[in-house]
Amino acid sequence: MELSKETAILLRNVKIDNLNTLQEIEELCKDIDDINIIEPLFRVFENNPDFDFGNPGNLVRIIERYYTNPLYEQELYKSVERKPTAYNLWLLNRLMNTFEEEQKRRGIELLEKVVNTLNTSEDVQEWAKEFLEEQT
Repeated sequence: MELSKETAILLRNVKIDNLNTLQEIEELCKDIDDINIIEPLFRVFENNPDFDFGNPGNLVRIIERYYTNPLYEQELYKSVERKPTAYNLWLLNRLMNTFEEEQKRRGIELLEKVVNTLNTSEDVQEWAKEFLEEQT
């Protein structure tokens, strides 16, 4: 199923404050087979940085269907640049684990930026530090 404009708008703006809302979003997304779902799903993580989506959670499973597509990497970097969260940093680390050393440079630079950004929460900075140590 393709991603509708209405669903994309909803995902970009949804605030998740309980498990029922998360389950509704997961149900809405589970049958969408459209590369264009990547950016709206990253926005879900950005707009709900303190929500526990699971480990890794269904939304991560949905978005990682596309990890081999170059658009996934591009949108992931944009997401971390816009608003680093535990989930997009975790996804960045997982993606970097698939890279050869020379491919990791951009991700390492982005993690360094998150660690040194004052308007990033301490928790997110700690995640970035851990992943930076793992990748270097």
